[in-house]
Amino acid sequence: MTEKQAFAIISNVLRLEGVARRAAIDSNKQLRIAFRTIRELIAGLPEGSVERRLAYTQQREIIEAVLSQPTNVLSRDLPMSLIEEAPQQIVFASNYIGATAVQTNALQAAALAAVDKARVLDKPLVDIFKVVTKTNVRRVNRVVEQGFLEGWTNDKIARELTGKVLGATGQNRAIARTAVMSMSQQTHNEFWNANNEVIEGWVFDASMDYRVCPICARLDGDKKKKRSKLPTPPLHPNCRCMVLPETGIETDTGDRSIVELYEKKPAETKGVRVYKQKVKGPDGKKYWKVAKDVDGDITMGGFINRANNITQESVLGKGRAKRFRALVKGTPGSQAPLSPEDALIRVTK
Repeated sequence: MTEKQAFAIISNVLRLEGVARRAAIDSNKQLRIAFRTIRELIAGLPEGSVERRLAYTQQREIIEAVLSQPTNVLSRDLPMSLIEEAPQQIVFASNYIGATAVQTNALQAAALAAVDKARVLDKPLVDIFKVVTKTNVRRVNRVVEQGFLEGWTNDKIARELTGKVLGATGQNRAIARTAVMSMSQQTHNEFWNANNEVIEGWVFDASMDYRVCPICARLDGDKKKKRSKLPTPPLHPNCRCMVLPETGIETDTGDRSIVELYEKKPAETKGVRVYKQKVKGPDGKKYWKVAKDVDGDITMGGFINRANNITQESVLGKGRAKRFRALVKGTPGSQAPLSPEDALIRVTK
């Protein structure tokens, strides 16, 4: 993987994280409202044991209807987000192999086909949406039944339900994140299938998934001549790993390096090379272009931590880049330094 490709993957993963977060935001707002409504219903139940259970049974249809509204919002917003993002993922796929993606009708059709192929837990989205409301109803029922058995007051049951909101909203985010990553991989595959003459092999990459799990970590770096010999991510909820093509460019790059922009010309040392001419930066100003050799594998947090402020801000934005640096550095006597990976998780939540 070249430095340019590593930068593209990092930027794309963070972009997709943003797409998933926005796709779930309105549904999660509705979930918080729904749980507040249910807590009010529980608080208003009669206190008598038999009377309370009977009254709750009569409220179950209302509770299911209240919890179905957030699911309806998610089922509306998530597919729309996938459709809107799919063309951008074709751009990523084309840039990754150095090809040009002309937005033809065929490519647009391929992007839409990739949306239809998006999966969560090996199920199409329509099947996932069918179980979301049922899962949330079970969350409520378990707390209420426990409260009835243990003799809790209505207020205590209502308070216990407050903690279940995080599980429900977390489920939405996991569904959105997994669906977005699935669409992304399927879109890449559609484009790379049409350009397979430049592809020499395939590699499973988990290094840029800054929350990599044991399932995927053992697959990282696994290479095959045929993509079908590698599992297709996402392999589990919240998976952000990828199967990437190898075109031969990667084997000709020598030492792995990152390229950064500097306002002041740094001295050339071992592993640091300064380009002869200044280049225009993203803000229109002129900067010195500097290549630095990097030892070992590039992980997302490690890449950003090695980068200078300009590069960090181009990936994370100024606010998140500033917070990332503060978390890695730590605050004397207060905030202990975080690892680059943990700091990245914190600023991209």
